[in-house]
Amino acid sequence: MNVHKFPVFFEVPSLDAEQKGNIEKYFKIRRKSGGGDCSSIHKVGENIYQIAFTDQADQERVLQRTNHVLELPGGTLSLNLRGSLDPSTTTLPHDFRQLASPPDGPEHELHLDSYLLRYLKESPGAGRDLQQKLSSLGCSVQLLSEEGRAVVRGSGQAELCRAGVEDGTELGRWKLEVEKLFEQLVDRYKCHYEMDPRKVHTLLQSSTLGSEDVRVYEEGGEGFAVVVGEGSEVQAKLKEIEANLVQHLSSTNQAKIRTVCLLGQAKLRLLGEVIEKDLGEFVPGVKVTRVDSTQLVLEGSANEVRTARQLVTDKTSLVMERVVSGVSPNLLTFLSEAYGRPGSLGSLLGFGSQVQVDLGVTELRLFALSPEKLDQAEKALLGEFGEEMIDVPNCDPLELTSTIEKKVMEMNQHRRRVVARYVPGCRVQLLGHFKEVQELREEIQAFLIDWASARAVGCPQPYQSGLVSEAGINSRWEETVADAIYSLPWGLQVVVRQGDITKEKADALVNAANGDLDHAGGVAAALSRAGGPEVQQASRDLVRQVGRLGTGSVVETTGGKLPCKMLLHAVGPVGGSGNERPLLEKTVKTALDLAETLELQTLAMPCISSGIFGVPLKVCSEAIVSAVRDFGREKRILTKVTLIDVRAEVVKAMQEACDRLLLGRRESSEQKGWSRTTTTVEETSYYLPWGLQVVVRQGDITKEEADALVNAANGDLDHGGGVAAALSRAGGPEVKQASRDLVRKVGRLATGSVVETTGGKLPCKMLLHAVGPVGGRGNERPLLEKTVKTALDLAETLELQTLAMPCISSGIFGVPLKVCSEAIVSAVRDFGREQRILTKVTLIDVRAEVVRAMQEACDRLLLGRKESSEQKGGSRTTTTTTNTSHGDTDTYTRGAVASEGCVQVEIVQGTIEKQQVDALVSPMIGSDPLSSRVGKVLSEAAGPELLAKFRRGSRDLTAPGDTVLVEELSGLRSSRVFFLSCAHYRNTPAVQALRQGVRNILTSCDDQGLLSIAFPVDGTIFDLQFPHNVAAQTLLEEIHRYEQIRLNRRPFLVRILVQPNDIESTKAFQTAQNALHVTGFKMVVRPEENNWSALLGRTCIVQ
Repeated sequence: MNVHKFPVFFEVPSLDAEQKGNIEKYFKIRRKSGGGDCSSIHKVGENIYQIAFTDQADQERVLQRTNHVLELPGGTLSLNLRGSLDPSTTTLPHDFRQLASPPDGPEHELHLDSYLLRYLKESPGAGRDLQQKLSSLGCSVQLLSEEGRAVVRGSGQAELCRAGVEDGTELGRWKLEVEKLFEQLVDRYKCHYEMDPRKVHTLLQSSTLGSEDVRVYEEGGEGFAVVVGEGSEVQAKLKEIEANLVQHLSSTNQAKIRTVCLLGQAKLRLLGEVIEKDLGEFVPGVKVTRVDSTQLVLEGSANEVRTARQLVTDKTSLVMERVVSGVSPNLLTFLSEAYGRPGSLGSLLGFGSQVQVDLGVTELRLFALSPEKLDQAEKALLGEFGEEMIDVPNCDPLELTSTIEKKVMEMNQHRRRVVARYVPGCRVQLLGHFKEVQELREEIQAFLIDWASARAVGCPQPYQSGLVSEAGINSRWEETVADAIYSLPWGLQVVVRQGDITKEKADALVNAANGDLDHAGGVAAALSRAGGPEVQQASRDLVRQVGRLGTGSVVETTGGKLPCKMLLHAVGPVGGSGNERPLLEKTVKTALDLAETLELQTLAMPCISSGIFGVPLKVCSEAIVSAVRDFGREKRILTKVTLIDVRAEVVKAMQEACDRLLLGRRESSEQKGWSRTTTTVEETSYYLPWGLQVVVRQGDITKEEADALVNAANGDLDHGGGVAAALSRAGGPEVKQASRDLVRKVGRLATGSVVETTGGKLPCKMLLHAVGPVGGRGNERPLLEKTVKTALDLAETLELQTLAMPCISSGIFGVPLKVCSEAIVSAVRDFGREQRILTKVTLIDVRAEVVRAMQEACDRLLLGRKESSEQKGGSRTTTTTTNTSHGDTDTYTRGAVASEGCVQVEIVQGTIEKQQVDALVSPMIGSDPLSSRVGKVLSEAAGPELLAKFRRGSRDLTAPGDTVLVEELSGLRSSRVFFLSCAHYRNTPAVQALRQGVRNILTSCDDQGLLSIAFPVDGTIFDLQFPHNVAAQTLLEEIHRYEQIRLNRRPFLVRILVQPNDIESTKAFQTAQNALHVTGFKMVVRPEENNWSALLGRTCIVQ
């Protein structure tokens, strides 16, 4: 939306980029020009420029002075302003127009220092002096100090002046007299601008400067003061201030003072002895005392203490510090508890006092005097300590806890080496020394293997998706428990229901949280996923503010997209302490009391602490129901509490507890049941016309053999769950370590990014980590298509032949399965529209419904041969079908067709310098405009003017993808040239730079109202060594994208120039046209050149 609605126009022969910038700065400074917030300068006509203001008041103030004089580096520039394009009109405020045309005499306007004008108005003596002198000329004056001008009007000699106006002589003499009078005034009264802060402070505080002879003015926040008065008086006062200041400094330097230098524990341990030695040598008169482990106290004369403090500052500035990324708050807690004593962690790592470690609440910092020491310390720290998150089945938590605690006690006999945390959602987090973490991990895995062997049927994990592992291929029967309703005497209704809490409508939902509110699994993960990223973000912000929550705590955050007003996070107890029931009762009571305080009427709550927290189900259900019963023994605002869980056995336990403990009436509905069968989906293969094979398979991606496996990662590459966790576990610790190193180097990855790391022990050459979009934002499909396209392009750049990919973003990221499958298959289809090194892409997932969705998307979108195989008693049956419905799968088909406002593309055989269009494009390597053939040809045709204007506009600051626009060229048929900075074709970044540059140019054309542009192909293909097909496809794709998103409906011509007889480029554009399904190409023969046209999206034919 355009916010600059109030334009001002001026006429100058020409402006370069530097001049435009200086003029824009001038009009943004109200004190100088009267203006304010304004737009950039645009050329709107022959030598006519426009600048527009946000506020009309700024425009009017600027137009009050029709002539503005600017002091620029190249000299003085005078601007005559007007309020419209018509040179005969000027938009001025009403009162100023009256002032500009006096009815009874001449007037003359002078521009003076605003502070001098203010002084003349405020000082009685100076004001009388001015009036007396003006009276002698028969004049009066209006002093406009805020605008910096004085308006002098003739009065007594009106008839003489009117006669003089006709021949100009008398008026000229009168103006000279007025100007001479004000020159004498300026010589007599001086304005001194003082910038020294100490002198400014003294000037403003001094009571002796309150006389009428000299006045001091200050603009708040400007940092200076202005002294105005007769020249001799101003000089006398300045000398007085200087003397006072010298006297004050001298007395201050002799006084004894005391100052505290806050260095912090790490810096003081690193530099304390060196600083004390240097202070004793250079300022022996200063007493140095260490008050505590973080600060030094300096005592002595003011002069010596200032010197000593500067020496301390200089020394501490040599200290380098670094925040070590990838260290979680839980690992920080472990390090603080085990190695919190100052210097102990540095000694453990072998650095002694040369490296200091600061263990904060949320981050770990290293301090040293060289970057090499920081690198060594960071590497040693991350190699010594680590953390692992392990998914465990829903086995007996007490037995698992006993096994883990026994091993932890054994490892921590002599010193704390490792700890285990239990995370809701059937997960265990291990923290500590890397060796012990790995050893404990192996112990847990051995326990799980023994547990699985001893069980006939595996136990599914609630709130987690995936296949349920069972002994044998049998149907698994689940039952549903009927709702039960209990009405208590004081009106509280208790409902016990089997269901999904994320879909339960209530004023508040209770989350079974841990103290860190990290929502990593179980109910917490389900609520966080359904609520969207704002739930986890609000939880992190709260923990940063108040710290880790204790057992029994309940806090409130937003519920995001959940069907509730808010989430109440309740931290229940962990089993094994012996006091679980009173703690859980306290937790539930706190949640109910908070709901009552917030005046909520309905609340839904899961069975808190009954999962991996290890509290027995009977204890949990009775504690929760007891707390609800006690809460309902008086009249409440809260009228309904729903106890809800997906597990039938949990719902039954809570109903049994209600039957025993609630003195109310129970109502139940009929019980129903259903069966669920796990199935296996057959494998299918699709062969695209250019040879790419697409295989859709149900299976385990960690066992898939391919040149590269694609990981569905998040931006932190922490591989905490889902496919990422499975690949990280199977690949071994080197996968996670490589990911951490990469994130430390480049930072958090954005959505759409794809990066490469080792695959460790996985059956592949490398892992490609693809960051897909999170659901709920409305743009998931294009973002996911971009992500998959980037992964395929990277695989092609790395010359890989086979690739396996899961259904990215379909799990915890929350993107609908249909959107994911169609986005992935669309990206694979577009990638396969030309000959590739990559010959096979396998889409693989363990979930049958996901595999079926991807097969359905392939059936709709892939134009190839499909083969399906079905396993029947060891034999394979193959059926072949052919899909020829090209029109049904064209993703570029547009909706309504408009006859006006098309983008027209011409592919022309010709030379760049002869094109008569609004703008030309010249590719260049880096910042050298003559690095391409096109640039040299244009330079020869345009002369030295082209290079001179390019250097003024670029300032040697261009990077690949940047553009430099050179305007007002006289030696070419086109008056504008866009220089496009590119890189030699080697990999994807070079293509992305070209793509970004083309995008910038087309957007700039739209902004400036240009109607035509010419792109030369030979500069891209020959000078930058781009393959013909890559250059053609990139250019046409960006033009097509521009046509789809442009808002205006003006016709726009893009002319693509190929060299005469360049058959290969011609074929490349024809192939790219077919791949894009752009219709409307038509061959047109002209006398001077051959061309054909593509009309993108709208019916506009070149005849």
